[in-house]
Amino acid sequence: MTSLAATPVLLLLAVASLLAGCPGEKGPADGAIAEYLGRGDATAAPLEGDDASPAPPPPATRVALTVVSGKDLPDTDGGPGVTDPYVIVEYAGQRWETSVIEGSQEPTWGDSFVFDVVPGGILTLSLMDEDALTSDHKIGVVSQPLDPPRVGVSETREVPFRGGEGGVVTITLTGMVRP
Repeated sequence: MTSLAATPVLLLLAVASLLAGCPGEKGPADGAIAEYLGRGDATAAPLEGDDASPAPPPPATRVALTVVSGKDLPDTDGGPGVTDPYVIVEYAGQRWETSVIEGSQEPTWGDSFVFDVVPGGILTLSLMDEDALTSDHKIGVVSQPLDPPRVGVSETREVPFRGGEGGVVTITLTGMVRP
């Protein structure tokens, strides 16, 4: 049984089928049926109930930030490979530090920190060199608004310090939701 709302559509399809079978007659113009159905043309967005591509996930409300590694870090102590780097991560009044990797200009950290996203929050990464006898040396600082990834998405970003002359730190941001 067919609903009354579908009757005009079925009638239009039947007429188009009959006209297509008659010599010298033409069926409806390309896209006419789609236009009649209110879809404009055949490339219009799917109607409710049609197979539509899923909407992208929402922006994350919580982020897991992993300080992965560093490369091309400068030797700040004047000896070959004696830089003892670590990274300070600051966001929305919170502060974390990675472990110190002794004697490396190509460190691998893998340290992770989880925090809630704050509208307009600024992410600051400070690349440091630990010094046993004097205060720690700041190799460089990078601050920028946090553009969080979408929920369930991980993004790897390279952060250059002093235009790359201070080395590059690779971080991964993974979008999550607040529990």
